Amino acid sequence: MRSHKTFFHTLALAILATAAQAQSADPESIAVPLTDPSQPAMLRASLVNGSLAVEGYDGSEILVMVSERAGDEEKERRDGMMRIPNTGFGLTISENANKVTVSADWSRRPIDLVMRVPRRTSVRLSSTTNGELRIQGVTGEHELSNTNGAIYALEVSGSVVASTTNGRVEVSFVDMQADKPMSFTTWNGDVDVTLPAGLRADLKLESGQGNVYSDFDVELKPMATRVQREGGAGAFRVRVERAVEGAIGGGGPQFHFKTFNGSIYLRRAGG
Repeated sequence: MRSHKTFFHTLALAILATAAQAQSADPESIAVPLTDPSQPAMLRASLVNGSLAVEGYDGSEILVMVSERAGDEEKERRDGMMRIPNTGFGLTISENANKVTVSADWSRRPIDLVMRVPRRTSVRLSSTTNGELRIQGVTGEHELSNTNGAIYALEVSGSVVASTTNGRVEVSFVDMQADKPMSFTTWNGDVDVTLPAGLRADLKLESGQGNVYSDFDVELKPMATRVQREGGAGAFRVRVERAVEGAIGGGGPQFHFKTFNGSIYLRRAGG
């Protein structure tokens, strides 16, 4: 094992290229060694403009591949000068005690990051526009946040908290962390979650314009209206909430499923 230290790698890519070169450029690839490969890792990655994908593999390093999407760069002149395509971007990667952070500067074009990680890696991903979030084959505590794009967490183990505004949320579990609350929410799109057959959980189900479908026998609880009142000097606020609640397997940690424009699907693995 190498001595404990911080691995810091800053990749500054300022590319001035023709449109043809930009469209055929190969993705950049960076290998990030872990302080202690025998222990679980943590990956945090964020983008403003683009997509993020994480795949578990039987390796000891985190591999980061970055590519900029090809664009339609038309020739343009202004004041007699030819415009040079703006295809530059910056990427920063840091590692400290098995915690790896990947972040990208703002780019005019969307950036796509593909990362291969050891299977025992907890993943925290966030993106704002022009891309989806996707993880597959990893074990840990996963938090996925998107704004304009779907979220896919496939063949994962551990726990998932997934939230987006525009896009579907699709999750499939191989194994699940006991007694860990989870949440799967979107505003526009379906919420589709495949859960282990022996699931024990309390459910909170909210589907404003859609329906709820389940492979499991759900024991519904009596509908209750919750009223929250907040007040102070010159201020008053009341929130009234009524959601469908139930239990699977006698109950357990709370799982929250929410969409406004879409339906909710609770699938049993192997069903």
